[in-house]
Amino acid sequence: METVPHSAPPAAARPKWFWPLVAAAFVAVFFVYAPALSGPFVFDDLYLPFGRPEAEVWARQPLQGNRPLLMLSFWLNYLVSGQRPFSYHATNVALHFGVVVLVFALCRRLLGRAGEARERAWALAAFGAAVFLLHPLHTEAVAYVASRSDVLSTLLAYSALALFVFAFREPVAPPGIGRTLAILAFAAAAMAAKEQAAVIPGVILLADYFWNPGFSIRGIRANWRLHGLFALGGVAAVGVVIRVLAVSDTAGFGVGGVRWYQYFLTQCRVIWRYLRLTVLPIGQNLDPNFPLSASLADWTALAGLTALAAITVVAVLKRKQYPLAAFGWLLFLLMIAPTSSVVPINDVVAERRMYFPFLGLVLVMLEGVRRLRIEAHAAVACAAAVLISFGYWTSARAVLWGDPIALWSATAEASPGKARPAFQLAHALYGAGRYDEASESYAAAAAREKPNAELLLDWGLALDAARRPEDAVERLEQAAAIEPSAHVYATIGMVQAKMQRYGDALESLSKAKAKDPFHWPTYLYRGNTFAALGNWADAAVDYRRVLDLQPGNAAAAQGLSMAERNLR
Repeated sequence: METVPHSAPPAAARPKWFWPLVAAAFVAVFFVYAPALSGPFVFDDLYLPFGRPEAEVWARQPLQGNRPLLMLSFWLNYLVSGQRPFSYHATNVALHFGVVVLVFALCRRLLGRAGEARERAWALAAFGAAVFLLHPLHTEAVAYVASRSDVLSTLLAYSALALFVFAFREPVAPPGIGRTLAILAFAAAAMAAKEQAAVIPGVILLADYFWNPGFSIRGIRANWRLHGLFALGGVAAVGVVIRVLAVSDTAGFGVGGVRWYQYFLTQCRVIWRYLRLTVLPIGQNLDPNFPLSASLADWTALAGLTALAAITVVAVLKRKQYPLAAFGWLLFLLMIAPTSSVVPINDVVAERRMYFPFLGLVLVMLEGVRRLRIEAHAAVACAAAVLISFGYWTSARAVLWGDPIALWSATAEASPGKARPAFQLAHALYGAGRYDEASESYAAAAAREKPNAELLLDWGLALDAARRPEDAVERLEQAAAIEPSAHVYATIGMVQAKMQRYGDALESLSKAKAKDPFHWPTYLYRGNTFAALGNWADAAVDYRRVLDLQPGNAAAAQGLSMAERNLR
């Protein structure tokens, strides 16, 4: 006998265990992510406005760029703690908990509409939400501050979906104007956090067909105004996405020379990696070295595509018999499409991209779990074992996110042929004052990929700190040959002055000044060089120039004071 979704029964009284479980879940999520809460900013965090030296300037006009709501959340953190990371991490965890609350509400509602008994619907929804709460695959999205875009966008998108699903009733009728506007507002806010939310109109349409009242277009007809507004908004959203892609250097059809079909074929394999990590989260990697599928000759990509298509066909054909699984699978494919379809992205794999569509897989899981017929105590024991395992793995990953050296060491070990993990490990080692090890890691990165000016510059600084100035100048001059900037030439001059090659230093600093007369470190290094030569008059001029460009610079103020004393 087929199970067909029907009108939900009246809301059940909350079980006695509900609020204690909510409190336990709140404590649990902060407990498992505790090792990451005190961790520093890493990777792209350092390039976001709050992580840059000029953060104070950004804080005066924070709502800039394509994700203003995301920037607003960072700005609020900046007001609370400046550039100290704790509040940023804690906010990510709190937002994650908010997403889990919505996952519970959606699962409970959809279980009820799928015909599940009230008491079991509460228990199953709690288990699904707990899996979402503790799953190790979410550590990148939650522990990595820059991935707040995924968590915040998901929170708002799930809010829009929940508002829509909880409006279903018999006889079928559209939601009121207030709820309609709220759904649209949450959808727009989700887009303002991350562009992946452009699929929300499709998500709402899919939910309408499956659950209102169930495999019928009656709900879609009744909600034609909402869907019409979403269609108009969808056009605008597509326009926003196109505009973003046109200026992005990390995503779009012109990125990295990757063709759309190559990216699509690769994603047919990537999705299976995601699914494997969902079931068995072993072998997680922040920066995997995942090969590209260059053509249709890649049989693994074709096999992946065939398997995905076959499951989708089965989901459509069995939608009435297994409504949660069918809806969940189609929801998963729809919500992962922004990052795993035909639009190339520099990084073909990123675990954080599973955060947004994970609800679909939770529903697939619940379809299977609700059909098991086992004793209650055995079910509780199995659920506890799964959740404890997930919590342990998540905590272990959070430990890595709390220590950049450990994080990038593990990543470099798991991706031995990739340059970026070695580069990031070198950066972390340099920040910890381990300059010799940093120099070795920069060398490893350069051996894996032709070094750019940024790598050579950082490598030169590490060599200088390791008291290897000759090697440092060699790397810095290589950087200048690639990118002859004021920063590079000023750094060369600084190292040459420390080697007492004052003539070479002044020549390099003159090149830096010619490249950018407003680059204040040039004048600081030149002032120090003149001071070393005993030319206090010229040193004083350069120190004053630094203070004009960088008021309050302590090194320049101290140098100027010394120069003025020697000029008396």
